[in-house]
Amino acid sequence: MGLTSAQLDVVDLTPGIGSEIRTDIDTLLSGGEAERIRAILEQRGVVFFRGLEISDEHQVAIAKTLGNIVKNEGEDGIYKISLDKNVNQRAEYLKGSLFWHFDGSLQPYPNLATLLRAMKLSETGGDTEFCNTYAAYDDLPEADKELIADLRVVHSAERSQYYVTPEMSYEEITFWQKSPTKACPMVWTHQSGRKSLLLGATADYVIGAGGGKPRIACPPSRLGHTTAVRLSAPVATRRPAHLGQHRHHAPRAALRGRQRPPHAPHHSGGRGAPPVKLGITTPVVTNVAGGALTWEKDASIEDIGRVAETADRLGYHHLTCSEHIGLPSSESARRGTRYWDPLATFGYIAARTARIRLATMTLVLGYHHPLAIVKRYGTLDHISGGRVILGLGVGSLKEEFDLLGAPFEDRGARGDDALRALRAALPTNQPSYQGEYYSFDGLTVDPCALQPHMPFWIGGRTKRSLRRAVTLADGWCPFYVSIDTAAEWLKSFDVPPGFEVVMPAEHSLDPVGEPAATKDTLETMAAGGTTTLSARFVHHSLEHYLEQLHALAELHGHPEGNKVLLPGQTR
Repeated sequence: MGLTSAQLDVVDLTPGIGSEIRTDIDTLLSGGEAERIRAILEQRGVVFFRGLEISDEHQVAIAKTLGNIVKNEGEDGIYKISLDKNVNQRAEYLKGSLFWHFDGSLQPYPNLATLLRAMKLSETGGDTEFCNTYAAYDDLPEADKELIADLRVVHSAERSQYYVTPEMSYEEITFWQKSPTKACPMVWTHQSGRKSLLLGATADYVIGAGGGKPRIACPPSRLGHTTAVRLSAPVATRRPAHLGQHRHHAPRAALRGRQRPPHAPHHSGGRGAPPVKLGITTPVVTNVAGGALTWEKDASIEDIGRVAETADRLGYHHLTCSEHIGLPSSESARRGTRYWDPLATFGYIAARTARIRLATMTLVLGYHHPLAIVKRYGTLDHISGGRVILGLGVGSLKEEFDLLGAPFEDRGARGDDALRALRAALPTNQPSYQGEYYSFDGLTVDPCALQPHMPFWIGGRTKRSLRRAVTLADGWCPFYVSIDTAAEWLKSFDVPPGFEVVMPAEHSLDPVGEPAATKDTLETMAAGGTTTLSARFVHHSLEHYLEQLHALAELHGHPEGNKVLLPGQTR
């Protein structure tokens, strides 16, 4: 027998989890025992109210006595849990909630509690399992608590769907990746000071903080700060030690710990992400503008792989690799000296990653026959599962054209013809094209591109490059063009829907050391028309670079940075 008062009779159902609260509807509606109920809930993880006739209006009113109802979910405070799309349009997403989960994993705050009411039960009954994650944390050895104290977990709708469909199609993966992700601490500290674990089917990967390596997600050394949580369905549904089971026999209400409706304020979180997508200018592969390489000078392909894997798991949109064959010494101060070959580099990166796009930034059209690009990058498109973006330009370095025996004076018109030829040839094994400079027919190119429409981004530093992009491509990726100049040029064109404006920041970003300035840069670029940022960072080592990747991803997902405005606070 648990706590008993004049209004509440509390019966503990198991030693570690679950209590039945015997009371009447008027007591619940009055809110007079709400504080006591919250205390029992935090201690026991889940409470039951048996045999009460509760209407929708009653359910909402009782929830309001316990805390603030989560906004923008359900109708009038009621969220209908059903796999019938006529009842709930998000029925497909709800399939992921059939596995272990906590509510609010993708909301600004996890939900403190959910008030559940059974509306239609199976004729044969059924089981609902609950886990007391407060008690689970309490029973961890102190060494384990120390290991996970500062870890953060990124949650995604996509991850929960792998338990439903382990082998999702490309279209399904693309659909679920459109949903936002959310970083939460693995250990949540409540207003009472008590701690609980935030784990469940939406847990995608762990962001290491301070070098801790928890036993449940210990990353291999090659992954550095981050590794994916790859739980099989049997693991996901395994019975935890602190678990209660509720056999359904008749309608009743259950209040499940740590879930909807009341908010649980904490020091982390934030609002939705700004519209700018994040990509990275890959380190090591290019010595941009002749800058000092520091750690990059002796870095290996393994280091590039760690950067790529980390960016991939953090949800970055793309990474880049540029092309130059041989640079005159007189150009080193302006263009740098090192340029890894993009085809070979991306072939390796494709094998180390799963989602991030591979953007050439840029290929010089005059250096290649269009069908050579189709064969090479069509093959890469197959290797990567359809992730290639062709960043293309007409080139400007005459000495390099001369080195390769490529025509220079008519490179603009020749490049435009090459773009048309590429668009005609990439999607088909039997390409046919008749143009001013390039013509072909009656031949087979196999493989061609996997994507039916491979994106083209046009590089350059002139208004003419923007005109070429708007008329012949899908995006513009200028260099040495300020955001103000780009914004002014964009006003001169009728930019089509979905057109990408891919800009680098004018200065290297330092989201770890200067999060506010970094956030201002993101907002300024978005206001200037940037749709995708190719980020360059202040970094002094590989570990520092990976830390910056984590910081920018979190800052982007939570525009207030590491500060969350709680109700009643102002900026």
